[in-house]
Amino acid sequence: MRRRDYPLIAEINVTNFIDVTLVLLIIFMLAAPFLQGGVEVNLPKVDAQPLATSEGLVVSVFPDRSILVNDVSVKREDLEAHLKVVHPAGSKTAVFLRADQTLPYGYIVELMALMNKAGLTDVGLVSESPSERENRGG
Repeated sequence: MRRRDYPLIAEINVTNFIDVTLVLLIIFMLAAPFLQGGVEVNLPKVDAQPLATSEGLVVSVFPDRSILVNDVSVKREDLEAHLKVVHPAGSKTAVFLRADQTLPYGYIVELMALMNKAGLTDVGLVSESPSERENRGG
């Protein structure tokens, strides 16, 4: 038989592509809850009703005054510029400040002022109830 006697097949077999895509989807679905936990900060314990929270920008401050913005280390003097990049003006995304309870109140107020200068208006302070600390074994 000559080559022109064979019919041309102009289809792409996507079965393997679909299999790989579904496996990756399952892996990301299983890994996502672990990625949202963030870093360990000794939050203040208060007896208050929790607010409904959604996804947002998380700023964590440690006892040594080191700062993480969504798991990215940022120096205090670079915080305003970094926040302007990751949270553009007019963005409606909430911002959660997770600060260690041993930090002075004045330092937290200074950080909130920097956030305000960067255009962040919806900043929430994260705390934990005493029962959450006991449940985690801390």
